[in-house]
Amino acid sequence: MNDKAITQDKYTQAFLMIIFGVLLFLVLRDKMYRFGALALGASGFGYLGYILSSPGRILEIVPGTGTAAEDGSSLVQIKTEDGCGFEPFALDKLNLVDGIRIADKTFKVGDGVSVYIDEKGNIKERGPGSYVVNRMGGGGYLRKLPDVCWE
Repeated sequence: MNDKAITQDKYTQAFLMIIFGVLLFLVLRDKMYRFGALALGASGFGYLGYILSSPGRILEIVPGTGTAAEDGSSLVQIKTEDGCGFEPFALDKLNLVDGIRIADKTFKVGDGVSVYIDEKGNIKERGPGSYVVNRMGGGGYLRKLPDVCWE
C-alpha cells in the first residue's frame, strides 16, 4: 500500500463514508445534524452498491523487470469480465478486468477492486478496502484455476 491507497481505492472511500456517517450519527445530538449524518452513511451504502456492480480495474503498472519481456513486449495478460481466456495487455481493457496473468501466476480481481502491478511484477490491491473485499470474494493469487476460461 502507498500514499494513493485512500484516494484511488473506491472500497476504502465507501467504507469511510459509512463509518463517518455512523459515528457522526452516534455523536451528534441535534436532529438535523443526525439526519445529515444518516444521509452520509446511506450514500456510502449506495456507492458500495455501485462499486459491487462494476468490474475490477488496473490503476497502475509500474515499469520494471516483472512486467516486460527481454524484447520489450508486455508479460501482462488480462481476462475480461465477459471474455474467455487471457488476452495480451491493452489499455482499453484496464477497467474490465476479471483476472491478470503475469508469467505463470494468475490473480483473480473481484468486482470493483482496484489493483496495481509493482516493479517486481507483483499484483496488489490498491487500498485496504479493496484488499478486504477481494479476499472475502475469493480473489487473489489462484492455486487452482476455476474453469476452462481461466486457462
